[in-house]
Amino acid sequence: MNVGIVCHGTVGGSSTVATELARHLGRAGHTVHVIARTQPDRLDPCPPNVHFHAVPTVDLPVSGGSLPTLELASVIARVATDHRLDLVHVHYAIPHALSARVAQDLVGRSPGLPIVTTLHGTDVTTLGIDPAYQAITRLAVAQSTVVTAVSRSLAATATRLLHRTDIRVLPNFIDTGTVPTCPPPHGSAPDVYRQSTGSGPRLQFPSGQTRRRLPAHLRRGDSPDAGKDVDDRRRPGPTGSRGAREIPGSFGLR
Repeated sequence: MNVGIVCHGTVGGSSTVATELARHLGRAGHTVHVIARTQPDRLDPCPPNVHFHAVPTVDLPVSGGSLPTLELASVIARVATDHRLDLVHVHYAIPHALSARVAQDLVGRSPGLPIVTTLHGTDVTTLGIDPAYQAITRLAVAQSTVVTAVSRSLAATATRLLHRTDIRVLPNFIDTGTVPTCPPPHGSAPDVYRQSTGSGPRLQFPSGQTRRRLPAHLRRGDSPDAGKDVDDRRRPGPTGSRGAREIPGSFGLR
């Protein structure tokens, strides 16, 4: 399949999920076109079957700046037409889902270009309650073909605020093929450290198994890794996490 993915080009969580999904779709043999204002670090350089398309910024003096929603819509429409996209998957409702909806009309295909919108958080909890954006956010979500959210809580909030009742929950994933899990030694228990600084307790597990109850030792003071830089890509993931390779199957893609 030819899949378009629209995301922010930053290092935030939504960009990480979008780019990792692009990488794994490409690895599975699909052709992926990632559209963003700047190239995400995880796609520099792009892996096989993954292509990047930059969204230009055009300064319009009459508007006091650029029009990012329309600039993005133009690029989505061009990529969809030139590369015959089968669907476009946008991360964040505003402006991405709205831009995709405008692009859908520009493409003029029948049936229309399917739009999958993934809600990540502030597009619901901030824009979804802002009187200046709530109506347009509802429109963007309502006109998406499929809407997903990264948690049950976010899906429930989006249903209440944005009035869409068929939101599917697809949690953020860990690629367990890249980030290994390691079972704990028999009878071991995690240490929970109450830090002397910081906003709360720090939980340090001897393994990545966090989906079942374990006895724990409560200790005072800082944890052994306090103050150290931790590479999140090497953290053990929770056993049973959805791997990125499972996500395409949720949309019927193999």
